[in-house]
Amino acid sequence: MQVIDTIAKQYDNLLSANNELNNEFMNSCTRVQNNPMGNHEMEQKIDAETNQLNARLQQIPNEQVEIIEDMQKI
Repeated sequence: MQVIDTIAKQYDNLLSANNELNNEFMNSCTRVQNNPMGNHEMEQKIDAETNQLNARLQQIPNEQVEIIEDMQKI
Protein backbone atom coordinates (compact mmCIF):
# COMPACT_ATOMS: atom_id res chain seq x y z
CA MET A 1 0.00 0.00 0.00
CA GLN A 2 1.41 3.37 -1.02
CA VAL A 3 1.43 6.21 1.49
CA ILE A 4 -0.08 9.39 0.13
CA ASP A 5 1.98 12.14 1.73
CA THR A 6 1.08 15.23 -0.25
CA ILE A 7 -2.11 16.91 -1.34
CA ALA A 8 -0.98 16.68 -4.96
CA LYS A 9 -0.52 12.92 -4.68
CA GLN A 10 -3.90 12.57 -2.98
CA TYR A 11 -5.57 14.62 -5.73
CA ASP A 12 -3.83 12.59 -8.44
CA ASN A 13 -4.91 9.38 -6.72
CA LEU A 14 -8.54 10.56 -6.63
CA LEU A 15 -8.35 11.67 -10.26
CA SER A 16 -6.97 8.28 -11.24
CA ALA A 17 -9.75 6.50 -9.33
CA ASN A 18 -12.34 8.69 -11.05
CA ASN A 19 -10.86 7.91 -14.47
CA GLU A 20 -10.91 4.18 -13.70
CA LEU A 21 -14.58 4.38 -12.74
CA ASN A 22 -15.36 6.34 -15.89
CA ASN A 23 -13.62 3.71 -18.02
CA GLU A 24 -15.48 0.93 -16.21
CA PHE A 25 -18.76 2.77 -16.80
CA MET A 26 -18.09 3.22 -20.52
CA ASN A 27 -16.94 -0.39 -20.96
CA SER A 28 -20.00 -1.67 -19.11
CA CYS A 29 -22.30 0.43 -21.30
CA THR A 30 -20.63 -0.94 -24.41
CA ARG A 31 -20.91 -4.53 -23.16
CA VAL A 32 -24.63 -4.08 -22.44
CA GLN A 33 -25.22 -2.66 -25.92
CA ASN A 34 -23.20 -5.39 -27.64
CA ASN A 35 -24.82 -8.41 -25.98
CA PRO A 36 -25.95 -10.77 -28.76
CA MET A 37 -29.42 -12.25 -29.03
CA GLY A 38 -29.71 -16.02 -28.92
CA ASN A 39 -31.55 -19.01 -27.56
CA HIS A 40 -33.43 -19.01 -24.25
CA GLU A 41 -30.51 -20.28 -22.14
CA MET A 42 -28.18 -17.73 -23.68
CA GLU A 43 -30.77 -14.99 -23.16
CA GLN A 44 -31.00 -15.86 -19.45
CA LYS A 45 -27.22 -15.68 -19.13
CA ILE A 46 -27.15 -12.38 -21.00
CA ASP A 47 -29.99 -11.01 -18.86
CA ALA A 48 -28.13 -11.95 -15.68
CA GLU A 49 -24.93 -10.30 -16.91
CA THR A 50 -26.86 -7.26 -18.09
CA ASN A 51 -28.51 -6.94 -14.69
CA GLN A 52 -25.09 -7.09 -12.99
CA LEU A 53 -23.70 -4.48 -15.35
CA ASN A 54 -26.71 -2.21 -14.88
CA ALA A 55 -26.39 -2.49 -11.10
CA ARG A 56 -22.72 -1.52 -11.35
CA LEU A 57 -23.59 1.34 -13.72
CA GLN A 58 -25.89 2.72 -11.04
CA GLN A 59 -23.13 2.52 -8.40
CA ILE A 60 -20.37 4.17 -10.42
CA PRO A 61 -21.84 7.71 -10.54
CA ASN A 62 -22.30 7.68 -6.75
CA GLU A 63 -18.67 6.64 -6.29
CA GLN A 64 -17.59 9.36 -8.72
CA VAL A 65 -19.54 11.97 -6.76
CA GLU A 66 -17.74 10.91 -3.58
CA ILE A 67 -14.38 11.15 -5.35
CA ILE A 68 -15.20 14.59 -6.77
CA GLU A 69 -16.33 15.78 -3.33
CA ASP A 70 -13.02 14.59 -1.87
CA MET A 71 -11.14 16.32 -4.70
CA GLN A 72 -12.99 19.58 -3.99
CA LYS A 73 -12.00 19.39 -0.32
CA ILE A 74 -8.33 19.41 -1.31
